[in-house]
Amino acid sequence: ANEKLQQIFNQHIFKLEQEEYTREGINWSKIEFVDNQPCLDLISKKPVGILSLLDEETNFPKGSDESFLEKLHTNHDKHQYYEKPKKRCPNFGVVHYAGKVSYNVTGFLDKNRDSLRPDVQEPLFNSANPLIKMFFDDGSAAQGGATVSGKGGKKATVGGKFHSSLTDLISIMSKCNPFFVRCIKPNTEKVPLKFDNDLVMCQLRYSGMLETIRIRRAGFPVRLAFDMFKFRYQMVTTGVPAEKTEACKYIIAQSGIEGAEMGKTKVFMREATERLFEEQRAVKLHDVAIRMQKIVKGFIYRKRFQRMKESAPVIQKAVRAFLARLRYLKTLAKCSRRVPGCSPTTPPDLADILLARGGFLYRLDAVGEMSADVNLVRQEYGGPTEVSNNQFPFATFAQQNFAGGKSWGFLKTPIDSPFLKSTAGPAAALAPKVFQAVQKFMCDDQVQQELECACGNYIVQHGVDHPALRDEIFAQICNQTKGNPNDASNDHGWLLMSLCLSAFPPLGRHVRLPALLHQRRLARRCQGVLQAQGTALLPQQRARELARPRRVRGRQVARAARL
Repeated sequence: ANEKLQQIFNQHIFKLEQEEYTREGINWSKIEFVDNQPCLDLISKKPVGILSLLDEETNFPKGSDESFLEKLHTNHDKHQYYEKPKKRCPNFGVVHYAGKVSYNVTGFLDKNRDSLRPDVQEPLFNSANPLIKMFFDDGSAAQGGATVSGKGGKKATVGGKFHSSLTDLISIMSKCNPFFVRCIKPNTEKVPLKFDNDLVMCQLRYSGMLETIRIRRAGFPVRLAFDMFKFRYQMVTTGVPAEKTEACKYIIAQSGIEGAEMGKTKVFMREATERLFEEQRAVKLHDVAIRMQKIVKGFIYRKRFQRMKESAPVIQKAVRAFLARLRYLKTLAKCSRRVPGCSPTTPPDLADILLARGGFLYRLDAVGEMSADVNLVRQEYGGPTEVSNNQFPFATFAQQNFAGGKSWGFLKTPIDSPFLKSTAGPAAALAPKVFQAVQKFMCDDQVQQELECACGNYIVQHGVDHPALRDEIFAQICNQTKGNPNDASNDHGWLLMSLCLSAFPPLGRHVRLPALLHQRRLARRCQGVLQAQGTALLPQQRARELARPRRVRGRQVARAARL
């Protein structure tokens, strides 16, 4: 039965192939497939087929399994699909399309007779059950039993009935358009997600699928419509015509690949031919993909470069501003006049002036021309014309003239009495307020620009209005520049000294030489202040340069100011 069904299956597949090739005008004469008709003749052809010899031996009264096997060896020993065992045994082999199968003849004749003894048939035939009686009456025994005689008085056998049934089935299938369904069992354990390769391969081989695949591969297994062929392989070459039939012919000719046939509506290709076309297509796709990537990446990176180019000035601006702020903060930190532990207090009248922010440097109405004449200095102050820095140490002056045991050095706290013993009367009462203003001017970072001018004006105004307070002011400034830990605060002290010296001279004889020393240090730098209208403080950096101590050269000493 399997051999006959396989033959029908192969013929059906080959017939479909043949019809398609004929319809498309393809030469199919070279296509061959293995026909199992010789194997079918070995099994069922009369009078010496295996089933025929079995029926014949079954009808012989003295027939046996051994005699049946001897007849098979005698008639089919040389047959290509029959295999005789090398050793004596009750076996013979048949080479089917799926492989060699060995059969044991023991019990063949009894199974083929399939007969019941008369003493068993009689009660079944006389049964009161209509169904059982129907199976064993005379009219239906030919279908279900083996008691009715066949042609020539021979009894019907199992092999004969099966052969007749198979012949009827094949006859029906030949008249229809059959569909073949092949069921493949992935494993014998009936568990999911397990695939037994050997088991599946055996089933494919025994079901004839491998032979069917071989038939398809012997011809042109790949078939593409003209539209699809043109769409898929037109990139293999250039200059493809617009018309699909001509396009397919042009592609096949230009590619130089053999094994492709043009049909009426399809292009037929062998498996190797399709593989070559796919390889060429893959190469072209790779080249096109690289070209597309080049264009897209170029576009993306040009856009990115443009954005970077546009963003660079913004980033530079932000970075430069950040660095400038850092430098500014560092400059502020360096320029900060704040001294740890020093919290300057503000006199009430100065607080009102700072709150109004209306201060300007005291303007001198009569400023004489600067002169380097040493005689003027000697006539005004007396004493030697050349004074060295160490000739009149201020420490000695402080020891002799500071009141209340005050030592010479920077003070962080306010004072409640004047520094000098000679400061008395109203000047002694104003000395603590002036010292608070000096601390405010030198050590308060919030006093800047106009507030700084107002604070300086406040100190200078007190020196101008109260001559008895002038020596105290100079002594306070000199004291706050001694041992000052902050360079910016110390520079502001020298700046304040220059402003005071440019506005009024010392009064007391005992302070003239130290003050003269300061005047000589600052006279040249104060000249620029006196010539610049005398209305405002210099910029901070310039003031520091003016206030930085320098060595006075020779006769370049001038009178600082004259009211």
